[in-house]
Amino acid sequence: MNAKEFLGPLARSGARAFRFCTLASGAQTCGFLCIGYRLSAHDSDDADIGADMIAERLSLGLARHAHTRNALAGAIIERSPLESDLHRALQREEFALVYQPIVEAGSQYCAGVEALLRWPHGNDGAVRSAAEFVPVAEQSGLIVDLGDWVLRTVCLQVESWRRDGLDLDYVAVNISARQLRNAGLLPTVLGCLRRS
Repeated sequence: MNAKEFLGPLARSGARAFRFCTLASGAQTCGFLCIGYRLSAHDSDDADIGADMIAERLSLGLARHAHTRNALAGAIIERSPLESDLHRALQREEFALVYQPIVEAGSQYCAGVEALLRWPHGNDGAVRSAAEFVPVAEQSGLIVDLGDWVLRTVCLQVESWRRDGLDLDYVAVNISARQLRNAGLLPTVLGCLRRS
C-alpha cells in the first residue's frame, strides 16, 4: 500500500468524524475539519503554494480532504448559517415531502407520484425553496444524509398507501449526482425497500 492509498481514506474518515456544531452569541454555527496532506517534503516554496491551493479548494467546499505532492494544509472551515440550519433540520427531521401526481394525458390515469422535498422553516409557516438549500446541501456533503432520509420516508409512505389500498405503478425520487457517486446508495436503497 502506498502513502496516498493509506492517507486518502484516513483523511476522509477523519473529516467525517470531526463535524461539529456550537452555540455562540445565541446562534448555532456548524463546521467541519478539512484535512490536507503532502506526500513529499521537498522545496518549502512549493509547499506554501500547494498549501494555499488546498486551503482554497477546501474553503470553497470543493473537497473535504485534499492532497498535493508538495503541500501540507489543514483548516477548520466555518460554514454559513444556512448550513448550520440544515444540520439542525436533519437532526430534528424537520423536512417534509409532498407528492406531485404523474397523470397520463390521454386516460387521466394517475400512474405514480414524484416525491418533492420541502423544508418548512420558521414559525411563520414559510417553506424554504429547494433551490436555496439543495446547493448548500450538495456543497457541504449533507445531501447524502438528506437523500437517505428522503428514500426512507418515501418507502414508509408507499407502505402506508399500500395498507390503505392505494397501489401506484411507481414513485419518482430525485437523486443528486453526489448521492449517485456514494458507495452507500445501493445498500441504502435495498435496506429501505426491504423494510417497506
